[in-house]
Amino acid sequence: MIIGHYANHVAAQGGIETYLMRIAIAQQAAGHSVYYFSKYGNEESLEGIPVIRVNTDEALYAAAKRLKVDVLHLHAEVGMLPPFDLAVLRTIHG
Repeated sequence: MIIGHYANHVAAQGGIETYLMRIAIAQQAAGHSVYYFSKYGNEESLEGIPVIRVNTDEALYAAAKRLKVDVLHLHAEVGMLPPFDLAVLRTIHG
């Protein structure tokens, strides 16, 4: 399975980012392909997982579709509904 995770800044040191890193590493260890999508930062990868920089919701969805992501897991707010043909899961942290 190809899994994408989106957070505003995946390399930050907060609780969401720590949680996200643990999940992504475990998914990768289980044999899944994993990508991070992030609005901020210049990292090319974290713990061997590629980081794709996206500045808008449109860019996020387009990148996820280009990479043939099976599910896009949102860990941050987006302002635009995803395309009909993109499976999205949203976790609300707080």
